[in-house]
Amino acid sequence: MKVFQKNFLNSVYTENDKKEIILDIENHFGSCLTILHEIVSDEIHIDIAVIPPTEEMDFYKLFTIGMGSKKMNTPKSFKQQKLERAELAMFISNDWNINPNDVKYHWTINLLKTVARMPFNQNTWIGEGHSIDLVNAENHGGFAGALLLSLQSGDNAIVLNSGKHLNFYLTVPIFKDEMLYKNHNGCDKLLDLFDNNGITPIIDFNRKNCCL
Repeated sequence: MKVFQKNFLNSVYTENDKKEIILDIENHFGSCLTILHEIVSDEIHIDIAVIPPTEEMDFYKLFTIGMGSKKMNTPKSFKQQKLERAELAMFISNDWNINPNDVKYHWTINLLKTVARMPFNQNTWIGEGHSIDLVNAENHGGFAGALLLSLQSGDNAIVLNSGKHLNFYLTVPIFKDEMLYKNHNGCDKLLDLFDNNGITPIIDFNRKNCCL
């Protein structure tokens, strides 16, 4: 594993926590090519682990590492489900450019970090089936929101040796019309619409808006 940028880590994850998380990701998705270390952080330090396309999964896999170091403010009715901690993932087509300075592509990294920080900035929580409004769609590839799908959550959450339960959610950028459709008809109906239009959770930078 090589490091893209070296920097001190100020996450409250222990080194063992971080090693366990990366090992679990690699066991499921392949060797981690790069870790994009955050240079300036607030109360949460969020790095991005990048796994390149493989023969079995011919797309990039991005994962946040740091969001789950802090508990979200989940409602009392969900406490027993242990949904307070989460990390995010994003699947991107194989024409993605790993260079975060390339304006055409680096919005994907910013989107992940924006969604990861939202629960703490707003003292709330996010989970499966939630959609998040994004300000300034032009800064996020034209997408106005993000839909969260379960990747490893609930009974399938990762349990670290430290006792932390980490729920992983796949982050799918959606257009404004798709966001409105989901809000009116529900997540399942939007996913049916995606299936009918051949849209997958893997980000295609040229994909159509299925609600137009």
